[in-house]
Amino acid sequence: MSILNESCSLKDNNLRGKRRINETNQKLSINIFQTNDQQYGQTSTELNAQFFHSQILMDILLRMTKKIDDKNDLIALCKKELNNNKDELNILYEFTETYSSDKALWWYTRETFIYQFLNQALRLQDIDLLFLFRFFIYDIQKQLELNQCQESIFIS
Repeated sequence: MSILNESCSLKDNNLRGKRRINETNQKLSINIFQTNDQQYGQTSTELNAQFFHSQILMDILLRMTKKIDDKNDLIALCKKELNNNKDELNILYEFTETYSSDKALWWYTRETFIYQFLNQALRLQDIDLLFLFRFFIYDIQKQLELNQCQESIFIS
């Protein structure tokens, strides 16, 4: 069991490292949660309301009924956004042909536009874009539920 736990820990560390690199390389964007300097004058109630709003939004998106065209709608938007980037369009074609719900985490952790678009939508609380990603967010949640470590990891 310790090998399995170490494997989970190594995967977590690897994913965190990739995320840090991606976040560093991403374009500057506005964050819905402000830094301490910007929070001056805001009450904890206002900050809690922002957090609560984001949680409700996610809950609603995850409860929505999936439709056949969900993936196609997202792909159409991505084609429009990536119109001159051949490398990313090739990745979009691969996504179109090979995506399945059991591969959501794999697609999310790849260094592609998918990770960048989804994270930007989450940071900005872009409801329209999050709506298009709802099938993908749902698949990520289900995969995380299936793959979560069942036992505590102890380091001695």
